[in-house]
Amino acid sequence: MDCNLDLKLKNGLRLYHVQDPTTKALRISLRGLAGASVENESQIGIAHFVEHMAFNGSTKYPTQAELQELITYIGGKSNASTGRESVKYWANGLSLYKEQIFEYLAELSVKAEYRQKDVNKEKKVIEQEIQGHLDSASGKQQDIINKALWPNQRAGIDVAGYIEHIESITLEKLEDFRNTYYTAQNFALQVTGDITKAEALDLAEKYFGHIPSGTTKIQIPIVTTNKDKQIIVENRQHLKQASISIVYPLAGYNDEYSHIDMVMNAILGQSPMCRLFQTLREKHNLAYSGGSSTGRYNSYGALYADAEVAEQNINVALDLMKKEFETLMNELAEDKELERVKNRIITLEAFEQESPSSIATFAASIYLQDLKIKSTEEFVQKVLAVTKEQVQESAIRIFSQNPKIVIMTPTWTQEQIEF
Repeated sequence: MDCNLDLKLKNGLRLYHVQDPTTKALRISLRGLAGASVENESQIGIAHFVEHMAFNGSTKYPTQAELQELITYIGGKSNASTGRESVKYWANGLSLYKEQIFEYLAELSVKAEYRQKDVNKEKKVIEQEIQGHLDSASGKQQDIINKALWPNQRAGIDVAGYIEHIESITLEKLEDFRNTYYTAQNFALQVTGDITKAEALDLAEKYFGHIPSGTTKIQIPIVTTNKDKQIIVENRQHLKQASISIVYPLAGYNDEYSHIDMVMNAILGQSPMCRLFQTLREKHNLAYSGGSSTGRYNSYGALYADAEVAEQNINVALDLMKKEFETLMNELAEDKELERVKNRIITLEAFEQESPSSIATFAASIYLQDLKIKSTEEFVQKVLAVTKEQVQESAIRIFSQNPKIVIMTPTWTQEQIEF
């Protein structure tokens, strides 16, 4: 693969190019910092709304159907997503149609024409998206967790916002948000697949060179975490199981202990051999699965330990999960266990780095998110160096904090929960 990870257009837009001669495919993505975190109180939901507006057409392709025909006719695919701290637009297809793919992504992401009729349409669509999210047990559970961990801040509200926020969004607000944040300083273009460096630069300049340079790179706001212990129970009578989530605060993705916490979390809940899976499923047959995951952002994050069990087994499951936390705090991990999870993490990273798009994404993240780890080699060496003592220290640091325990269940009340 030919990696060119330090290119820049005349307007300052960063270009991350990886040529892969073994494929006939081309993938392009435009990723930036214009996610939900930059919204003020009067803008909640607007970053996600801007992403929705992109699919309604541009001046050259004025309808949704005309714009989509540009990519679907050549057999390509595309989509977009908005996160808490980023937004991403992407398109892929055969490299034979590289010019059409570039044109499509530009028309979609930065040349969309905003019209009142489309604002009215998207309000209805997004309201249904929000309602569907809150109607699902998992969606509502995550909503409760966010509010509990990060109250009275943008991080405590779902990316899409709530229906009352959508109702207040106007055409003028959408245009102002895009004009303010959709600048070359705040985005990066990733081009990977069957395309040369010269072709990538020429087409990027042609289709994305018009983006305003901007004067200031977005600074992601600092988020504070509520450290109080909370047990929250929400009843959904149609459920046949209880969904348990025990959540502990984490620091942001540049935290000096993040790689150690990753190893500890892998021991706790990241494979069929992890402790939660072995305890909840294999030993006690309480759940189909049990595990843990982490989510990290610029200045904050969380570790989630999850299981779904029969309602009458809630307290049994909670006790078993708590004992696994305590064991990690009080006892050193076994050598074989530590080696196993390190091998897993490094193997997954190796597979990631076989993908040209993953290579470009990592390089773009170093710029956009100011990542402290600057290479996969550095990451691998850090993981390999983690000791059993450091894993124990990680468990003590995380599990000595007060958790948020959020349970979705048919009939039980908060008073019945023991933790």
